[in-house]
Parts: sequence; C-alpha cells; structure tokens
Amino acid sequence: MDKKENQDKDTTELSASSLSDNRMLLQKIFCESHKSICWYTKDLDFLISNNMETYQTILDFCKSTPNASVKILLHDSRSLVNKGHCLISLIQRLPSSIEVKATDNDYAHKDFSTYVVGDNDKVYHRPIESQWNGKLLLHNPLKVQNWLAKFKAAWDMSPTDSQLRLL
Repeated sequence: MDKKENQDKDTTELSASSLSDNRMLLQKIFCESHKSICWYTKDLDFLISNNMETYQTILDFCKSTPNASVKILLHDSRSLVNKGHCLISLIQRLPSSIEVKATDNDYAHKDFSTYVVGDNDKVYHRPIESQWNGKLLLHNPLKVQNWLAKFKAAWDMSPTDSQLRLL
C-alpha cells in the first residue's frame, strides 16, 4: 500500500492494489467515520466486506453514534441474498440506522465504480469495482464533496430496496 501526504492541506491519500489492502482501507473509513456513511456498491463489495470485522465495525458505528446514518446504494440485492452476505442481518436488525436503496438501473449501468463517503471529509474509491486498484482520501472535504454530490444524485433517483427488509 502506498501513502502520499500533502502537509499544506493535511490531506492523506492511501492506495491499494490487493484484496487485503482494500479490506484495510474499507475498514479504516468505517472506523474513522463518526456521523455518516454513504456507500455506493454493486454487492456490498462481497469479497472485501463479507466478514465479521466489517459487521462488528458497522454495528459499533450504529450503536455508538447518536443518529447514525448508513446509506447504501446497492445495484444487485438478489445476488447478495443468494450469496448470504453477513451484513444482510445487520441491515434488517437496524432499519433506523441503515437505509438501503436499489440503485436506479440507468445509473448503475453507467457507473461501474464503488465508493464510500464518510463524514463528508473522506472517501474510499475503486474506479472499477471488479478491480483492486483503490484509494482512500482523508481530510479533503472539497474533493470529497464531489463524491457526496454524485452519491446524492444517485440516491435521489433510486427507489427503496425492500427485498432486504422482507427476508
């Protein structure tokens, strides 16, 4: 994993090129978020996040943060249910903290990335979800605002994903 720092702006950028690097970056953004998490993903990054460490970190976030907000834009909840992702039970258990929407079909077919925005000042991003090249950008609210605007635009176009709630 590579690390770049810009001392003038207190910005940190961490890069990943393997499954384990990406697990570490995803875990880091979840651990360092204190108010909100916005996650744009095809299948909850199944290979990266289907583990008890991620489950526990998100559970701790929701329990310890007053008015915790986890918003997930999910492209494919059916395959997720078939695979048995560990976060499904958490989504069902904490409906007041975790909201899931099914990404608008047109939008999902135009954007093949995955990203997580935490607290409006950090973002984890992989330009192509099926590849391991990823980055975590910390302490740069101006750049992160672009990601958050992108997320909000997709969120507003997308319907609630009721499939995960009905199981």
